[in-house]
Amino acid sequence: MSVLAARTLSRPLREAVEVLTAVGRGDFSQRLTVRGNDEVGQLGLELNRTLVTLRDAFAGLKHQAYHDNLTGLANRALLRELLTDAFTRAGPGTHLALLLLDLDGFKQVNDVHGHGVGDQLLIAVADRLRSGLQGPDDTAARLGGDEFAVLLDGFDRPANAYEVADRLLTSIAEPLVLPGVELRPRASIGIVLWRGHADIDTLIRDADLAMYEAKAQGKHTVVRFEQMKAMS
Repeated sequence: MSVLAARTLSRPLREAVEVLTAVGRGDFSQRLTVRGNDEVGQLGLELNRTLVTLRDAFAGLKHQAYHDNLTGLANRALLRELLTDAFTRAGPGTHLALLLLDLDGFKQVNDVHGHGVGDQLLIAVADRLRSGLQGPDDTAARLGGDEFAVLLDGFDRPANAYEVADRLLTSIAEPLVLPGVELRPRASIGIVLWRGHADIDTLIRDADLAMYEAKAQGKHTVVRFEQMKAMS
């Protein structure tokens, strides 16, 4: 009986080791095969339930790590990962653009109406950015404070990216009616097209320069880095 018992236990134990090893690699898809209703089978069922709980908890933590808590948009860390992936795939014919935008007069909204209204404004802007995306690989992100970013990945021609930027500017400027107050949001947007940039930071820097030029031009406008560079 001891030999039979050992054989009965050895296979489930090997499977358990394989499943737990997969979990250690971050793979929560593996499950134990439950072959009976004995103690070993019950242990397998409980372990499988625990794996589902761990999978869901891990997914929740991962989402929190890569998304902004207030707006639900991607955060800076996720944006950089997406840019890294886009750079890895980039080559001849790649159409990639980065928009950086900053809300005009956001500090005044907080000072006059309070941070609660300011948060509602940020959420509304995030929703408008999200609604303005078209491509399946396009992403809107909140970088912090009142600064946002939009990654356009896979448009047909440069003019498409500029059209998206103009539409987002118009969408953001739609009146926002909140209890007791009506806001008219404004934003300054800088946009840069990927032109063989050596790294992510260079692309972000160029978009940032274009955004600050938009503010210098009187705000509530879109500045194209390529056009700004040609005029300098």
